[in-house]
Amino acid sequence: MDNSEITLYHDLAHFRWNRNNTGYKIENRLIKATKPGTSVYFEPFSHDPNNPFETDKYTTMFLRFAELDCSEKMIIEFANNYGLLESTYFNDIEEYLNGEEDDIPFYNDCENLNYWDRQIFLMKAGVKIWDYMLNDRPKLDTFFKWGQDDESGDAEIFMCITSQQLGLGDKSFHISGDLSLMKDRFRKGDTLLPSQIWLQLFVNQQLQQNPSLPHIEFNQDTRRFSQYLRPNTLLGTMWLQFFQALQGGKQFKRCAICKHWEDVTGKSKSWIQHSECGTRKRTNYSRAKIDANMLYHQGLSVVDILSHINKHFKKLQLPLVKEATVLAWLKNKNVE
Repeated sequence: MDNSEITLYHDLAHFRWNRNNTGYKIENRLIKATKPGTSVYFEPFSHDPNNPFETDKYTTMFLRFAELDCSEKMIIEFANNYGLLESTYFNDIEEYLNGEEDDIPFYNDCENLNYWDRQIFLMKAGVKIWDYMLNDRPKLDTFFKWGQDDESGDAEIFMCITSQQLGLGDKSFHISGDLSLMKDRFRKGDTLLPSQIWLQLFVNQQLQQNPSLPHIEFNQDTRRFSQYLRPNTLLGTMWLQFFQALQGGKQFKRCAICKHWEDVTGKSKSWIQHSECGTRKRTNYSRAKIDANMLYHQGLSVVDILSHINKHFKKLQLPLVKEATVLAWLKNKNVE
């Protein structure tokens, strides 16, 4: 993808929503602004030095949202980074009716965690199907099942996604549907095309519920009007991001070390990890090699050394070391 295509991608939409600049807290299953009424608009890619949105973290926002596990810790961290899902402002009705000139905007800075849980599940479901479509097609069989009608004997196809299948075991969400009315479009046993059709219908439904309205802008340089889409909520922004990703305008990969998504549009095809993750891995592997030799001279077995190192690496969320690597270290070989 060349730079002109990347620029076009950004120009298609202007992202804007509210975030409370004092942060959020959770009380009684409600996410509340620490100090209500202090929300401000943030616009990524606005070249504002005070803008808290780093480009790489922003473009993968819908993927980061899909990886939340519905724990209060992860939800409040996400909210403090990006804001509430549907934080909007409105004017005081009484002041408006009384005709007062200085209308004060008030912000909807409170959302129920149950609502967040449901939205996380929906995004997680869409991203999971998309991920399997691109990278692991056989796993689509987990969600799309072919069967046979008991009476007519005709082929049937159903889909079902549950919160348990998506790692949200303590929740009771599910999406199910009968795709048999479209079975003539499918080859019996195939789950790829049914998943593509389902994802189309699913994402369109979410875009209808979280619309991005068309706007027009006059460009003084070209002296022409141009159009763009602008969602005014965080949730609408993330669904528009997903919509754009499905169009193929962006490429994403998981870091081989931290497993977080990265926007690799315009980057080398050989990209496999964040530079900082690579540095962290090399540093800790070097220390582990020294520790392995020290522990070996203290009389510990290779199995015990391996257990000691991997226990530490697991806490650091680094790839676990293999026994062959420890043996190589003890022979003073530089391997990972």
